[in-house]
Formats: sequence, structure tokens, C-alpha cells
Amino acid sequence: MRVLLLPKAIKSLQQELHALIDVIPEGKLVALLPSLSTLAGDVFAIETDLTAEEKKEIAECEAEYKVAPETFTPLCEVL
Repeated sequence: MRVLLLPKAIKSLQQELHALIDVIPEGKLVALLPSLSTLAGDVFAIETDLTAEEKKEIAECEAEYKVAPETFTPLCEVL
């Protein structure tokens, strides 16, 4: 199904989406990136050239998740 929106309706929709994005908590906002990239037609790629700082941050998050997984929001709950 394809919906045709008039320019005024598109602008209003964009403003509404921006307003929603502005109030999404940081942890959930990060989870939206793959979905928004897909909807925008961008190719979502997995980075392979991570810096030492990025690798350290990932390791810290993984360790934190193992200790308290209930503090994390599953992607399926964000979407």
C-alpha cells in the first residue's frame, strides 16, 4: 500500500517525528539507528575498524549486560 502525502502533510509528519526523536531516551535512540537507516534506504554496515576506546566501551557494556540484563531495553520493545 502506498500513501501519497501533500507537501504540507509531509512537513507536519516530519516535525512530529523530529519531536518524538527529541524525547526518546539515549539508550532507545541508539537502538533505532538500524531501523531508521533501513527506512531511509541506507545500507547498515557492521564496523570492523573499531578504535581501542570503542572496543573497550563495547566490552564494558557486555560485562554490564551479563551482570544486570534487566537494565537493558530489548530492541523489540523499542520498535
